[in-house]
Amino acid sequence: MLGLRSISGAQGGIETHVRKLAEELSARGCKITVLERARYAHSPCAVRGVDRISLWSPKSPSFETIIHSLIGVIYAGVRRPEILHLHGIGPGLYAPLARMLGLKVVVTHHGEDYNREKWGPVARFVLRLGELASGTAGAALICVGPHTCTRLAEQGRDNVVHIPNGVKKVGEVAPNPSVIDELGLERGRFLICVGRLVPEKRQLDLIRAFGQLPKSRKQWRLVLVGGADHESDYSRQVESEGRNNSQVVLAGMRTPNELAALYEAAAAFALVSSHEGLPIVLLEAMSYGKLIVASDIPANRSLGLPEECYVPLGNVDQIVRRLEIVMDQYTAGAKSDWSAYLGRYDWSNIADETKAIYKKVSNGSMHGH
Repeated sequence: MLGLRSISGAQGGIETHVRKLAEELSARGCKITVLERARYAHSPCAVRGVDRISLWSPKSPSFETIIHSLIGVIYAGVRRPEILHLHGIGPGLYAPLARMLGLKVVVTHHGEDYNREKWGPVARFVLRLGELASGTAGAALICVGPHTCTRLAEQGRDNVVHIPNGVKKVGEVAPNPSVIDELGLERGRFLICVGRLVPEKRQLDLIRAFGQLPKSRKQWRLVLVGGADHESDYSRQVESEGRNNSQVVLAGMRTPNELAALYEAAAAFALVSSHEGLPIVLLEAMSYGKLIVASDIPANRSLGLPEECYVPLGNVDQIVRRLEIVMDQYTAGAKSDWSAYLGRYDWSNIADETKAIYKKVSNGSMHGH
C-alpha cells in the first residue's frame, strides 16, 4: 500500500483508512506492506501483522506526495508484490508506470483532491491527470464516496467499485478522560471539530460563528482537534484567531484515546469543510451519538442525514443558527442514535469486499480498460 504519510504518527483520513484496512486484511491472511514517508514514520507501529517500509520524501507540501509515490512505485517494481494498492489520485498518477513495470494495480479514490482550496492551477491539473490515470491503468478503481463512483461510472469506467470508509466501534479505543481536565473543558458544554489545519476544512468559519454567538452562549467552547503537517498562512490564521477568542480551544493533534474521550464528552460535532471524500471523522462522531453540524457538500450529503444537520457551505450566519439549535437541543436532553445509518460502514465488511477485489485482480478476472 502506497500513498499515505504513515499508519502511526500522522493525521488524516487516508492514514486512518489504511491503518484499519491493513489490520483487517492482515487478520484475513493477507501479507501487507505499507510504504511510509520517513519523516512521519517515527512512532511505533500499532498495527499487528503489517510490515512498514520508510522511504524518503521531500519536505515541500507541493512535491512530498508526488515524489514519494514515484519512489514507492519503483520500489514496488523491484519487490514485485502480488498487488500494488495506491491510495489517492495523486499517487494514482503513477498507475500507468506501475502497470508498465508489470504490477497489478488497485487504486482507491479518496476524493476529488483537485477541489482542495490549497492547490493552484498546476497542481489541480496534475491531480485531474491522476484521476484519469487511476481509472485507465488501475485494474480496479475503488471509490469511497458514492457520488464519485456514480460520476466515474457515467463517464464509462467499467472498473469502478464503491467501497466506503469505515468506522471503529465505540469501545475499540479506551478513552483517556484526563484530556478533558487538561484542556479545561466542561463535559457537554463544547463542540468538537477534527481535521488538519488546511483551508478546505474551514475551521475559520466555525471560529467566526462562535464569535457571533450571543453572550448567553459564552459558556460553550469550540474544540479544534488537529494540527498542520506544513505550517501555512491558513494554519497561522487559525491559530491567531483561535487564541484571540476565549471560547476556542486549540487542542492540536491528539492520541486515539484522547480523541475518544473528547468525542464522548462533546455535545456535538461540526464539520463545515468544502472538500471531503467520505469523512471518517463524521462517521466517528455519529458512532458516539453526537448531534451534527455539517456543510452541505456531496460527500457529507451522501450519508443521508436529516436536512436539519446540514448548513450551506461558507454561510457563517447559518452556522451560527445551527449551533444555537444544537446547543438548545443538547441542553434539553436530545441524543442522536445513528446506528441505522452506520451499518454500511463496517470495517469487517469493507475488508472482505477489498480482499475480493484483490482476488479478482490477481487472477485476471478484473482488468479495467
